[in-house]
Amino acid sequence: MINVHLPHANQTTLPDDGLVQISRAALIRLKQRGDNLPLRTIRVRSRRSGAHLTRLRERGMEFDEARLYQPGDEIRHIDWRITARTGKPHSKLFRVEKERAVILWVDYRAPMYFATQGRFKSVLASEAAAMVAWSTRKVGDRLGGLLFSELGHQELRPR
Repeated sequence: MINVHLPHANQTTLPDDGLVQISRAALIRLKQRGDNLPLRTIRVRSRRSGAHLTRLRERGMEFDEARLYQPGDEIRHIDWRITARTGKPHSKLFRVEKERAVILWVDYRAPMYFATQGRFKSVLASEAAAMVAWSTRKVGDRLGGLLFSELGHQELRPR
């Protein structure tokens, strides 16, 4: 897990009741909810190879389909079994696997220390970020973040 220390403008000790602030242990307990969080996959624009399939049919590792041979297809991608069975040349198509880096942006500035329904917005933001982080780690994506407070910001590169 990523350890981050952002100094807050108000350094007073507050109760760890989940309403005003949230403990690291409480964020760790959100792992099960984060693991079950269904995150939608968006189009991946990374040049790095990874676990997410793209719509691109290029020189990937994941077999997608076989189709009739078209001029320009690589000879080494000819599917000889289907060609022998049908009598017409077929070539294999593969899907490219791309890596997805997830960047969390969490705001801990003064407006986040306000509660409309019992809990501070900063607590809800921390819980949401923790669940997305757990879900990201479960599928093996890289995780990074941008954290903002009154005293500055901290950037965490995806890893």
